Amino acid sequence: MKYLAIHKAQGIGRNDNSPVEGVTIVIREEMPTDHKALIEAMVEQYDVEGEKLAEALLASLPQGTIEPLIIHLLKARISLYVGTLEGRK
Repeated sequence: MKYLAIHKAQGIGRNDNSPVEGVTIVIREEMPTDHKALIEAMVEQYDVEGEKLAEALLASLPQGTIEPLIIHLLKARISLYVGTLEGRK
């Protein structure tokens, strides 16, 4: 398992300027690939896990780290698709 250490944010701007709690994120199990599972349930699982991860990162990382992270994530998803996005959700 890989180990990655990143600086956490300072408590500046919090109501009581209390220290920001560190976060441990464990990514070790593969997403189930049961073809009988409903696609809606898989989409819901992705959404729930994405929201939990975003909440943990936003609550613990410095803003100066969050912004480049968002940029790197978006760059990794740049599409070469030449069609319109009209009608897609």
